[in-house]
Amino acid sequence: MVIELTLKIQEFIRKIEDEISHKISIVSVSKLPVGNSTAAISMSPDSVVIFLNSSKTMSTRELEHTIAHEVTHALLVYKRKYTNPEPKKGLSNEEIAGVSILKSMVDDIVIDTIIQKEGFRLYSDGYLEHIQELIAIMDRGTDLEQLYPGNEKVKYIFLITRYVMNWGYLKYSKLDDNEKGIFNKFLLSFKKVFPEQYKKAKLIIELMLKNNIFTTEGRNIVLSEVLKIWRYDALVQLMTY
Repeated sequence: MVIELTLKIQEFIRKIEDEISHKISIVSVSKLPVGNSTAAISMSPDSVVIFLNSSKTMSTRELEHTIAHEVTHALLVYKRKYTNPEPKKGLSNEEIAGVSILKSMVDDIVIDTIIQKEGFRLYSDGYLEHIQELIAIMDRGTDLEQLYPGNEKVKYIFLITRYVMNWGYLKYSKLDDNEKGIFNKFLLSFKKVFPEQYKKAKLIIELMLKNNIFTTEGRNIVLSEVLKIWRYDALVQLMTY
């Protein structure tokens, strides 16, 4: 896959590189470690690499959003000193996915707020349609297994993440009336269909409101507490670069 970057995203990358004092590399790969993801980022004290899934076809707008999103992860870790979970030992695929999704749940509200202000799209192509599909499935009372096969723990973490993210979009982002309607409908349907998962989502939101995730101290507290909820805290150490 040939990666053609617009001037807009090139300038944003250079801006972040200047702020974090690290060169950011972008490479195309055939497989990513977490499910069917579009992109992933690898960060260490010495390097920042963004991996793009070569099997995914992306529009120019989608590519801009994807790279801007991943680059901003680096901004939070290197400039704002948000902690990054590192495995204490080898993790299973389910554990890797669980930790990755929880970190994204805490960070992506901040990241998407930042990139929207920079003129990039708030969320990826197809996200609204995906949320509408989830609403339809919940309202029918049918099994979500058709959308999220596999490990049940990870499936519910992902669904809770959708709740928290949609709440975050409603609270912190600029939305039109259609978007607001869809996100609010999702929150109502989720609360009705998944009362136990709603309790965890509500707990996480309370943590976010008590400890401001837009500050380094607040966000690091929230991530630590969220990992404890699913007992992933024993598997990783939270590192600062």
